[in-house]
Amino acid sequence: MKIYAATDGNARLVDAVDVAQPPRPGAISAVIGQHLKLSTQDLATYFFAGWKPDLADLLVIAAAIEFCDFLVRRPSWGWARSFDVRVAVHSPELWERPDVVDALEDAAGHLTGDLWRFSFVKRLMPLTAPKERMLDLGDRVDAVIPYSNGLDSRAVAALTATESKLVRVRLGSAPEEERRYSASRIPFKAVPFKVKLPRGRRNESSARSRGFKFAAVTSIAAHLAGAKQIIVTESGQGALGPTLAVTGQSYPDYRVHPTFMVRMERLVAALYGEAATFHFPRLWSTKGQTVLAASLLVGGAHLADTRSCWQQARQVGYKEKWRQCGVCAACMLRRMSMHAASIPEDADTYLYADAASDLATSGPNDLPPPSSAMRAYAIAGVLHLDHLAEMTLALHRPTLRRAAMQTAEAMGMDRDAVVDRYHEVLSQHAEEWRAYRRSLPIDSFVNAIAQAPL
Repeated sequence: MKIYAATDGNARLVDAVDVAQPPRPGAISAVIGQHLKLSTQDLATYFFAGWKPDLADLLVIAAAIEFCDFLVRRPSWGWARSFDVRVAVHSPELWERPDVVDALEDAAGHLTGDLWRFSFVKRLMPLTAPKERMLDLGDRVDAVIPYSNGLDSRAVAALTATESKLVRVRLGSAPEEERRYSASRIPFKAVPFKVKLPRGRRNESSARSRGFKFAAVTSIAAHLAGAKQIIVTESGQGALGPTLAVTGQSYPDYRVHPTFMVRMERLVAALYGEAATFHFPRLWSTKGQTVLAASLLVGGAHLADTRSCWQQARQVGYKEKWRQCGVCAACMLRRMSMHAASIPEDADTYLYADAASDLATSGPNDLPPPSSAMRAYAIAGVLHLDHLAEMTLALHRPTLRRAAMQTAEAMGMDRDAVVDRYHEVLSQHAEEWRAYRRSLPIDSFVNAIAQAPL
């Protein structure tokens, strides 16, 4: 029995089917085209070389997983939920093969920490093939790279483009200059589906399923472009850190971790006989080291004009500018990394920019007091980096070794060598964290929250 297979009678039933297909008794309907919406225009930027319905089915499955993840709240005690999902696909006989469904349930379960069971029915309303567009990818594509307006993607794209021919897969909103071009000129222009919950109701915010979405769309892009590699842009703290610094009853976050990516490789290989491999060129470097290396190629100003913050515009909009909050875990890691790379940032980059003794006084004078949620983000952001800085202590050695063994198995590396690599990247992180904290006033809210020694 698979560890992540839903076998009990308490599984939540979800039917991702056509509007003409009635759901099972007691099942929640996730109607394709209504709740799971595929964009014809964006699909055309993927299926430019010919229509492949089975790849479109993988997008529907990714949307169904996201639908379940967002709709059903995690239990007050514990973590895992149980789902029994029925999906309408073009070729049920392919998806029902044991190697395919096993790989799918294993990947979804390892990523989210939930129990999954998938079954399939024939689509009554097959998707219409998008009008083919001839997109020139050139003679050779070595790798695809997920790309957004983020610091990681811009830095790693600059570093890897010197050695490989890359095709970018857009995972975030496109900058203004890209919007001016028609979809016929830009491959993989956007994530080609959206999930709409019933009555707009989102009950769960942990969002672990986002990793499946991003891995699925990049795997499809690599398959269609003929690329052998998918570049994972996260550095060591971003890929490994969320599985180490786990709080409370939370399940480790594997969204960009090698142990999840090898499971996605297995799923795609089961479907099509081969799969592009996920490549981690900066796994054993800190984000600060990655930013510094990229800045030597493209300059610090090019990297400073990026976005790392998790917050939406309504949380951090100020005087008609969408700022970055400056205190969430993503912003704190960014600020520490830019400091390590000696790259200055504009004073109005962050909403809470000053390292004052209290978060409320670290923003503009006319800014309303921070919400309790923003204060919680600030505390969590500092503690996350602080926790990682302490991971090389003897106290955490069993946890570190166990995590390193998982990673070594996934990457086919020697276990002791991976343990050494973990120590190296975490020691470098601790050095950069201490240096950043020393640059702040001793009574700053960052130093007041942090517990690791300076």
